Amino acid sequence: MNMKPAYEKSDLVRVFVKGGMLSPADLYKIAQTAESLGASYLHFGSRQDLLFPIHTPDPELLEQTFSEINTLFEYSEAEQYQNVVSSYVAYNMLPSTGWVHEDTYYYALSAFDYRPKLKINVTDPAQAMVPLFSGEINFVASPYDNYWFLYLRLPGKPLKEWPDLIYSLDMPGVAQAIEENQTWAEGKTVTDLWEKMREEVPYNAREKDVSLLRPSSVVPDYEGMNQMVGGRYWLGLYWRDNQYDTGFLKAFCQLAMEQDISRVCLTPWKSFLVKEITAANRQSWEILLGQFGINMRHSSLEMNWHLPVLDQQALGLKRFLIKHFDQNDISTYGLSFTVKTKPMVTWTSVIIERQSSSAMAGAYDLSPTYQVYHTQGFDPNQETLVPYATDVFQEDLPPLLMNLSKYYVEQLTQIREGETEKIVETPVAQEEELETIHQCPHCYTVYEPRYGDPAQGVAEGTPFEELPTDYACGLCETPVQEFVTLERKASLSA
Repeated sequence: MNMKPAYEKSDLVRVFVKGGMLSPADLYKIAQTAESLGASYLHFGSRQDLLFPIHTPDPELLEQTFSEINTLFEYSEAEQYQNVVSSYVAYNMLPSTGWVHEDTYYYALSAFDYRPKLKINVTDPAQAMVPLFSGEINFVASPYDNYWFLYLRLPGKPLKEWPDLIYSLDMPGVAQAIEENQTWAEGKTVTDLWEKMREEVPYNAREKDVSLLRPSSVVPDYEGMNQMVGGRYWLGLYWRDNQYDTGFLKAFCQLAMEQDISRVCLTPWKSFLVKEITAANRQSWEILLGQFGINMRHSSLEMNWHLPVLDQQALGLKRFLIKHFDQNDISTYGLSFTVKTKPMVTWTSVIIERQSSSAMAGAYDLSPTYQVYHTQGFDPNQETLVPYATDVFQEDLPPLLMNLSKYYVEQLTQIREGETEKIVETPVAQEEELETIHQCPHCYTVYEPRYGDPAQGVAEGTPFEELPTDYACGLCETPVQEFVTLERKASLSA
């Protein structure tokens, strides 16, 4: 990989890839423009944005490039605008809410026709790849078609839930109104703001009579060649130094265009992927990766880390910790980590925060120390942080985090045992309040009779009992005979 040149964050062009999806042709154009301005690689940001450094700005070329591909960008010392993040990247790869489809994201995202200054998330709670609450305005799909929960984290305030559900096409108007009323909302509650919005902003709402069901806390794999429904594949790529070579990216996009692949998807883990690779074309992608010497099977210890962009201190600490984890043959499966060296919103289960000086140091100039937290229940979508250790020197972090990993496994075991006991001991609720569902025991996909499974020739309205004997889970291909029968509140499928 190339050595990182000396440049500051203010030297970066930031490209706002709305929803984390763009065409291969657009990515090719961005890589080509970066090369024209002297950059040999792109960075991927945690807000599904792209960044590249330039030392000699060419405003005319930048305006021309991003006007042609209808994409917003920013080149400024101060971050003025923010991207809209979505979980589109997880669609067709991970479990999804029944009514959330590809077009759902397209229509919802295209309605955001203004430049937001607050971070906005549009996510499906059934998936675990994209965090639900890493934005300041967070829309999360509800069980009801085209209605979304809203969770606000306005500057300096904790996460709060909006009192009603909001219709898909009205999300931009509500978000923009919230942004415009930030000053008014200072010192007021979310209910106060909601009452003002209901008077001033005409939006379609629905009573919030259900609770949000949060996803599994385990971040799924997002690297390598992996099979999809119908024998197709998705390919995910991650580079540990977050410097994606422009030459490779152009070759990657060229191959995608030749195979009529319509979208490149960005993840919040500073990686990217493409979907819908056919079995016949799989080898061409493997050849391309081999030509550029691309590793697509990094150690799981390296994955699921959130670091500030261009923070060499944070990157150095990550490498130090991974080295010790590897030497001690430790698994961190199920955990995700943030190295926090400045104020930032965190969305991982473990936070390692650098302290400016040790509380024990006094007037002495000692090495920096760290505080370690984990989220409540090790759920990255939980806001509550549980202190685990304080004033920890760097050399003491590896054994401490190894113990934390063991503690996580112990807690997970206790939770699962407790859930089992709860299922056995809890009386069955009234029959009219429950419905029977059939769920894959491996990926937790629920077969919904009202939708059927058109991809496998199963018509809408087909009962589970009438599925063909060779039917398999559309996501992980588990045979229908292995599905488990459960009960849930009937309101969740209304």
